[in-house]
Amino acid sequence: MTQEINKHHKATDQAFAAISLLTVAAGVVAAFWLLGSPGKQRLIALDRTRLTNLRDIAYELEAQVTGFNSGAENPLPETLPSTVSGVEIGRDPLTDAPYEYIRLSDTTYQLCATFATASENDPLIQQKVAEWWQHPAGRHCFDFDATEPVPFLPYYR
Repeated sequence: MTQEINKHHKATDQAFAAISLLTVAAGVVAAFWLLGSPGKQRLIALDRTRLTNLRDIAYELEAQVTGFNSGAENPLPETLPSTVSGVEIGRDPLTDAPYEYIRLSDTTYQLCATFATASENDPLIQQKVAEWWQHPAGRHCFDFDATEPVPFLPYYR
């Protein structure tokens, strides 16, 4: 009788171990399916940093043009300086290359970056409040008017 009980416990333990293993494996597969691989998440994080840098540059240029910090309005610079209003301009987090700045007029310009992924891979960009920041993979430019508020971006450093 003791042997039968031990066989029963052994069979129960093996079944429990198999179910546990399958549950953990299913959880790992579900996480990769929902979130993507760690490599993909890293690329999305780099793109978020790029967007945050572009937003920060746009804030600084807006402050310069509207005179927010100094009280004196100024036209946009011909080239993007290394600092604006005493704040160092961000650079690409992977290549350390400066972002592309194209001055279109005294108040309008473009900021360009090369993105690793399309914004459709980032659930934060898919929020209604961040539609303006959507971008494809590869080089993309955003048009700004420094007299208008910089579009909201739901990222924090």
